[in-house]
Amino acid sequence: MGGVPDTTCPYVNDDDSDDDGLQDGTEGWSGDATITTGTIGNSTTQADTSPATGETDFCDPDTDNDGLTDGEEVALLGGLPVDSTTGFTSVVPQGVSTVFGQDGAALTATVPALDDDSDNDGLSDYEEVNITGTDPLDADTDNDTLSDANELIATGGTWPNRTFIQVSDPLDPDTDDDDLHDYIEYSGSGLGISRGTGGTPDNTCPYVNDDDSDDDGLQDGTEDANHDGTWGVGGVGITVGSFGTQAVSTVTYWETDLCNPDTDGDGLLDGEEVALIGGGPILGRPTRPVPGFNTVTPEGISTVLPMGTGPAGSPPGTGNSQLGPYVFIPVAGAPIAVTIPALDVDSDNDGLSDYEEVNITGTDPLDQDSDNDTLMDSDELIATGGAVDIPGNPGTGPRRTFDQESNPFDINTDDDRLFDPQEYVGSGLSLLAGGLGGVRDIACPFVNDDDSDDDSIQDGAVIVIAPAGVITSLGIQFAVIHYEDFVDIVAADVAHPGVVRTVPTSGYGEQNDDPLNNVCDSDSDGDGLNDGEEIAIGTDPGDWDTDDDGRNDWHEVTGGGPIPTDPFDPDTDDDGLLDSAEVFGTNPTNPLNADTDGDGLCDGGAGTPWMITGDARVVVNPICKSCNTPGFASCGVLIRGGSADGIGDHPNPMGLGEDENGNGAWDAGETDPNQYDTDGDAEGDGIEKLGFSTSRQSWIPS
Repeated sequence: MGGVPDTTCPYVNDDDSDDDGLQDGTEGWSGDATITTGTIGNSTTQADTSPATGETDFCDPDTDNDGLTDGEEVALLGGLPVDSTTGFTSVVPQGVSTVFGQDGAALTATVPALDDDSDNDGLSDYEEVNITGTDPLDADTDNDTLSDANELIATGGTWPNRTFIQVSDPLDPDTDDDDLHDYIEYSGSGLGISRGTGGTPDNTCPYVNDDDSDDDGLQDGTEDANHDGTWGVGGVGITVGSFGTQAVSTVTYWETDLCNPDTDGDGLLDGEEVALIGGGPILGRPTRPVPGFNTVTPEGISTVLPMGTGPAGSPPGTGNSQLGPYVFIPVAGAPIAVTIPALDVDSDNDGLSDYEEVNITGTDPLDQDSDNDTLMDSDELIATGGAVDIPGNPGTGPRRTFDQESNPFDINTDDDRLFDPQEYVGSGLSLLAGGLGGVRDIACPFVNDDDSDDDSIQDGAVIVIAPAGVITSLGIQFAVIHYEDFVDIVAADVAHPGVVRTVPTSGYGEQNDDPLNNVCDSDSDGDGLNDGEEIAIGTDPGDWDTDDDGRNDWHEVTGGGPIPTDPFDPDTDDDGLLDSAEVFGTNPTNPLNADTDGDGLCDGGAGTPWMITGDARVVVNPICKSCNTPGFASCGVLIRGGSADGIGDHPNPMGLGEDENGNGAWDAGETDPNQYDTDGDAEGDGIEKLGFSTSRQSWIPS
């Protein structure tokens, strides 16, 4: 009894002694019951494929010790059929691509079951089959010019069964789908064929696993239009626009910096500028002829000024050819040079950074003159503080604080009758290139004050003055137009407060003359009443003597010391003497009492020069004559026992008076309107002049 069992591999009764999925005769294909493996391939060499060698070990299920059984490698990677003379069929792995998207060059042939890294990429065949999922017969599975191993970091384990983290995806040539290929964003981990652990992470922008490396809201491939991983070509070729300049490209496309979230340094992210202002990426890659960004065309300053609608030939104001009232139909400015907002600190060159216009002033960053009032947006502001611009490429565009001198959204800041460019030339901030300052509005008229001269009349107002019941010398309704405007009344012909006149005479000009225009002159005619007071009264703010009697309006209204008179009536008491003669004459009388001395004779009489002018305003006071007929023509014989005219039983049918030449002086041949009894004979002037048939005026001493 007995015998020796078969306990030594290969086993006579087991066709696959090592249970690796290959029959023993296949593995020892030479049939000599010995194993000649030849050179086992690794990450630098391939397996020996000469006819005399290249057998797998039928007593070792994993001849190359790569973690895959020989049968798995044959089944998954190749090696069949097996020839009894030449052995396993060799396979030809593919090397790393040198041209993106194209297969790499063929490597030396190998036998996967005899090669632990068939494609020499630094990953074992086991790792590629079971861990990374990459192609064990292609050193660059995704043909992105990075070897499979160089897209990974080995974090643990040992060859041939390590653990990994993925820096870039070895199965995807654009890991983050940002339209930039992995090799542009990442030079590789350097894991290579070390067969150990480690590798260099992607710490340099642009990042291979971040589609928006600078977190500005634009994908890397959008910003980097030519896909070279730099801004422009190799970092040159594009210049950021600043104050007064537009963005410039010396290359054939526009790019923003994929590693700078605010390429132009104006405080707005590149993505914000594209979304809010425009200049977005040109769509249609890769068929578009020129990649990059669309340009935008900002709007320049408006040049159309307000125009007057006053009477033809009227004096010019500011920015118009006639007096007010003014109309202003804003017109858009002409286009200026194109730019890219994300590449331009101040896209519209108005002196405000895009950031300031979007976040602080609210003005249009693509319009130098948001309200089209002919003032640049910045020139309606004063920069009072905050961060100023530090030029550079990129710069640090300003984020200033502002005072508003005029409103860049309103063509008429103070809602008066003048528009902003008529009241303000601008602060000049646009010339300060992002700096602080600006010129305040200190010159009248003021853009932020609807009544610059504080005369209770709005700047630019055109006011018709027509007080009820007031007539002119021709008997028509008195009416004048006051222009609170840019007219300066010439110097007056008569000094303040007036002059003696015997008949109404039109005066002209401004008393107490100054160089101020009406809009800045609270008393345009210099008579002592401000314009608002005159309009309230009904007198003419442009005429120092509305009723042309020689006494200026202020003197008549206030009395100027003596007695106020009617500024619309040259002869307030209708006694034949103009108010000026009664007030300014050398022998002044009471301008409100037709018979100052009560002697029965009017101070002037019905035959003074004023009374016989034919002026529609002439009225004969009943004290002066028996009838309301100017002149010395007799009213006829009147028999009455006393009346308003004359004195006692002596009527005055001829309208005789005292200062009959109306000059306010006591002249030879006249009785004195200030003396009841001029000659001191105890008979009043009225009794003597009206009661005697023969005149005794020659008796009056001179």
